[in-house]
Amino acid sequence: MKITTKDIAYTGMFTALIAIGAFIKIPLPGTPLTLQPLFVFLAGMLLGGRRATLALTAYVLIGLSGIPIFTNGGGIGYILEPSFGYLLGFIAAAACIGYSLDKIEHPTFWQYLGIGMIGMVIIYAIGLPYLYLILRLYLGKTLPIKTLLLTYCLFLLPKDIISCSFAAYFSRYYGKKLK
Repeated sequence: MKITTKDIAYTGMFTALIAIGAFIKIPLPGTPLTLQPLFVFLAGMLLGGRRATLALTAYVLIGLSGIPIFTNGGGIGYILEPSFGYLLGFIAAAACIGYSLDKIEHPTFWQYLGIGMIGMVIIYAIGLPYLYLILRLYLGKTLPIKTLLLTYCLFLLPKDIISCSFAAYFSRYYGKKLK
């Protein structure tokens, strides 16, 4: 697998956008609202599977190395933050979105949106159990499943659906220019 200058440029650009998205936030108890999911969806939809996976993996590794580019800082200890599972979900979602769209020659808006929604499910499917386990096992907090779903999923879902829809719309019209 040969990595080109174009790969490095696009991967670096999206790594930076995801980091910037972490700092555009509305602070809330638990998990703040950020623009990161928008950039995760755009990375998967615009970069394809390989580049999107590289961009998100680079973002997580840079943050774990100690550079404070995550929403609440950085460093190896961030693995014990309840929201770290969402970061793992970002990698998996971007990869899934990108590799799925790589198989479609001319994706429609609805294909972008549908695959993006699958990516959103992946983010929550990894992020929520991780959050629950860290809260319960590491921080010793008990949180009813209903509260977990309401606070960390249903409350965030409308913003993520809007982000995914915007990314699908944008990608439908501008996606081929980045390939």
